[in-house]
Amino acid sequence: MEGLASNQSEANAHIASLAEQVRSALKRIDEQRKLVETVQSIALSVERVTNSLKNTDAKVNKMSGDLEEIKGRAGKRLDSITGAVIAAVFSGLVGFLLARLGM
Repeated sequence: MEGLASNQSEANAHIASLAEQVRSALKRIDEQRKLVETVQSIALSVERVTNSLKNTDAKVNKMSGDLEEIKGRAGKRLDSITGAVIAAVFSGLVGFLLARLGM
């Protein structure tokens, strides 16, 4: 009888040890689950930031093109004004010379 009680005691101790190992494993699983949820949340945040950066990049590229177009127009306008001023000065000079020559 004493041997049976000893075996029962050992079995109970082993069951208690196994129960503690199961609780520990379940706790680690819960921690892993929380970690996975956090990583998924971070991945979604990174995806949103990436999409936002793509949209911002597209807008910057469009603005850059618009700016180059505006710069081109300003340069053309300056060329037109310069040409008109030179033509006016040249016409005035020719008119002045013709007037001096009596024509």
